[in-house]
Amino acid sequence: MRNQKTIKDLQAILSAAVAGWERRYGPEPSRCKQCGGTKYDSFKDHLLGQPLYYRPETFRPELQYCAGCFADLPAKAQELGEHLSRQRLRDERADHLRRYRQHLRGYGMRIGWRFNACRFRNYVPQNTTQATALEKVAKWAGDAAVRVRCPFVVLYGGPGLGKTHLLTAAWQRIARRVRREFVAPIFVNEGRFVADWHNAHASYDRRGGDVEQSPDDLIRDLQTANVVIWDDLGKAKSTDAWDRALYAVVDHRYANGLPTIFSTNFGPGELLKRVQPWTADRVLDGARFSVEGASMRGAA
Repeated sequence: MRNQKTIKDLQAILSAAVAGWERRYGPEPSRCKQCGGTKYDSFKDHLLGQPLYYRPETFRPELQYCAGCFADLPAKAQELGEHLSRQRLRDERADHLRRYRQHLRGYGMRIGWRFNACRFRNYVPQNTTQATALEKVAKWAGDAAVRVRCPFVVLYGGPGLGKTHLLTAAWQRIARRVRREFVAPIFVNEGRFVADWHNAHASYDRRGGDVEQSPDDLIRDLQTANVVIWDDLGKAKSTDAWDRALYAVVDHRYANGLPTIFSTNFGPGELLKRVQPWTADRVLDGARFSVEGASMRGAA
C-alpha cells in the first residue's frame, strides 16, 4: 500500500507540471503567472526516457515548466524512474520463476525421470571426443559469461553416446541457480515437443481458441527463454508448418544471441537434409563437437 501511495504522489506532481503548461503560460513564456518566476527548465531534461503513462496525451518534450513552482520535479522524476526500474526488475524475476516452475512441473514429460539422476560427475567418457564434450558442455552450463560469448553449441553423433545425459546435466546445473541468477532454462525433446505442439493445434481448433496455452505460446516461450536445451534436433518429421515454427525459434535466438545448446544424431551434412538449410546454417554457426564411439545403452 505504501508503494502504491508513493507512486500516485509522484505521478500527481509530474501530471500537474505537464497539465498546467497551457493553462498558465502563453506560447512563449516570460514570467510565470503563479509565482512570477522567470526560470524555466525543459521537460526532456528529466522526463525523457521515463514511462510517461501518467499523462501521455499531453506530454510534449519541447515544453518547459516553471522551476520555481516545480523545483522538486527533477528529484521526483528520478525517484519515479528508480521506482519503476525496481518494479520492472521484480516483474522480470517473478516471470523467470514462473517459467521455471511451469517447466519443472512438466519436466518428467519432456525428458523422462530415467534421466533425473544425470549429472556431469556420473558421466563416464569412453574416448577423447566424449571427454571433450563433457568438458565443453560443463563449462558452458556453469559459466554465464561463456554462454554469452558462445551462445550456440551443437553435439552430434550416433545414438547411445550420452548426448542426452550431458544436456540433462546442463539443465540441472543451470536450473539450480535459478533463484540466484534468475535464469530459467527450458529443456526440449523435439519428438515430444512436436507432439505437444500438434495437440495444442488440435485443442485450439476444437475449442475455438479458448485454451490456456496456444501453439503460438509454445513457440514464443522457446523464442524468449533465457536458455534453451534442445535434444534430438532433426528427429521430427519435416512439414511446412513445423519447418516454419522451427525456423522462427532458431532465427530469433540466433539473432538475439540467446544461449541454446542442441544435440542431434545427424552430422552437419545430414542435418542440412533433415531441416531447412537456412535453419541448419544458423544452428551450425555455433561451436560443434562430435561425439563418437559405440552405444552405451545396455552396457553393464
